Amino acid sequence: MKKYIIKNAKGWDHPTLRALMEASYTLKIEAWGVCGLFYRPFLNNVFGPPQIGSDADVACKNVEDAAKLYDWLKIHHGWRRWAVKSIERKFPFGNQPITLRLGAVRMLNIYGDLEVVVDSTQVLDNLQKGIITFNEKSRSSYRSFGECISAVVGRANKLINEYPNLQLGRELLINAYTREFGEHTPVPYVVPGRVTVSKPAKTPTWSGLNADEIPLAMEVVKHDRNAVRQPSAVLPVSPAKLPIVLQAQADRKVYAKVKGINKAPITVIDPPEGFESWLHWMCYEAKDSMFREWLLNQTRSRKPFGGKDSYLASVLDYSIYQNMSLKYKGQQKANHCGWLLAQHNVAATLSLQTDSTFSLLRKDNVAYAKQVRAGLRLGVLHHDIGKLMSINRSGAHSGASVKMWRDTLPTWVDAETDHITRFVIMGHDFFGRLARGITEKPKMSLYASNFNPNAQPSYDGAVCPGHIVKVIRQHGIKGKEELSLKLLRLTWEADANSVQSLRWAVTVAPLCEKIVRLRLVNS
Repeated sequence: MKKYIIKNAKGWDHPTLRALMEASYTLKIEAWGVCGLFYRPFLNNVFGPPQIGSDADVACKNVEDAAKLYDWLKIHHGWRRWAVKSIERKFPFGNQPITLRLGAVRMLNIYGDLEVVVDSTQVLDNLQKGIITFNEKSRSSYRSFGECISAVVGRANKLINEYPNLQLGRELLINAYTREFGEHTPVPYVVPGRVTVSKPAKTPTWSGLNADEIPLAMEVVKHDRNAVRQPSAVLPVSPAKLPIVLQAQADRKVYAKVKGINKAPITVIDPPEGFESWLHWMCYEAKDSMFREWLLNQTRSRKPFGGKDSYLASVLDYSIYQNMSLKYKGQQKANHCGWLLAQHNVAATLSLQTDSTFSLLRKDNVAYAKQVRAGLRLGVLHHDIGKLMSINRSGAHSGASVKMWRDTLPTWVDAETDHITRFVIMGHDFFGRLARGITEKPKMSLYASNFNPNAQPSYDGAVCPGHIVKVIRQHGIKGKEELSLKLLRLTWEADANSVQSLRWAVTVAPLCEKIVRLRLVNS
């Protein structure tokens, strides 16, 4: 075992490690950050986009310490999802089956100095080279070598999904992974600049700005001039309660894990009466926090509470589209940093904000407010599925996404929800395309004092305020133009928030909304 002290450490999850240090000192319990708290600083921005894990994994020496620590952290630092475990053997990181996880970290003082412990120098070598291989010493923790390899392959797949530039080590692991998930070719991680488009949109949609819109357009230009474009980590989802019947399962699982007893079996639980699935219920009934908790569990757990939702799973593994002529297998442009389509769609849906809009609408019509909320969630979940057919043509994938949604429409989606979903999919990227239309001009520097935001854009996918207004009036919610505009903003914010390299642009949304509102009012 090797120990290292890192002074003024950068790149680590300091808020979480500081909370863990506070708990350790208060309870006089030795506790370490493990798994993602340990390996992510090595992988972020090197082998994939920077991110903070959904769970903060913590290791203690025994069951009693784990239970005390979990309860304390939940009360005093409930903003984080804590996963506390007891590891009496090979403390503090246990018999992890993957070498990348054979390390632990803890904060030593208020200055941010860290103590890092690794099993061997091979762990650091694998982290620095981005190699996933299995820990031979962990074989004794499994009933068979086959079970050990299965665990390694499952964890390796999760790591590769998040950090596409990682590579598999040892022929045995490569063969086992290929049998289950297909071949893996590391995708080099490059912080992207502007993405060039090889094919133009079918119909140019830029017809210019009006005189009263140009001052706002110049604010968009200033935003781009001053923005810091470095990728930033996806923020973790805060813990929340599930519906009572599912929460009972969750509580039993956490209790069993912390207390070190046998876990209660996870069984399939039917959704409430009148709903065909838990996705159906969640889309219409759940607040954002509950919806995110459920979606995170569905997409991160091998045994989701209540059972795996078959429709959601088929959308995310693309099997529901298997009878269509798909050209791609989830690849995306460089600005997605190697993340596949399904990961992005989930991340965008987790970023979506619906609570405030629902609260306003429910004052007049609760049933309609639920339809709007469901349409938003389903729209963002499906907003980019058209990229299975078209990637390189600017703006073309939205139309393909609408068609693919209609061809696979769940039976439980009513007509109004379907209409809202189609509108959300159709216009999900309008704000980004408007902003790029304003700022990207041929042979014209963005930083020039005489920059003209009204010139014809160099970006082929640009849309102008007039086009957006036309779509709102033809395909938006009849008689509710302001609400339609709001849905476009919420959708684009969720989309951009979920892409690390684009998060800098989210704050331009209010300006784009004002520009389109001006055109709505004046036309």
